Amino acid sequence: MKLSLLASLPVNFGGLDGRVIYIDVESKFSSRRMIEIGVNSFPEIFHTEGMAQEMAGRILVLQPTSLAEFTESLQQIKISLLQHQVKLLVIDSVAALVSGFVSPRFALPRKKRADGLPPKSKPSQSKRAA
Repeated sequence: MKLSLLASLPVNFGGLDGRVIYIDVESKFSSRRMIEIGVNSFPEIFHTEGMAQEMAGRILVLQPTSLAEFTESLQQIKISLLQHQVKLLVIDSVAALVSGFVSPRFALPRKKRADGLPPKSKPSQSKRAA
């Protein structure tokens, strides 16, 4: 997150004065945490009226929920990278998409048996050996 802030900071404060695209696969991005990092790391900037909002406005957060949606996001941002002075692209974390992780808020309901009860769990090795 701090790297995203650095890329969006004005040049006179040591930043790249650009935009950031943050692809948040696991839905863990926190704008509050981002501002907290900014206030603690760059107090002279973030205590200036409206500067926190300006920095936040330079960071676009995308939250794809599937590999297909992630791929579509990449196709859409290709043009934005050049047209909107994007200085940093963060992908957090592509491994979650490949491994099949889906954020709990987008998870599919668990399978149920025909009688409406949850599926029976298989006995563990230790119970079978007894």
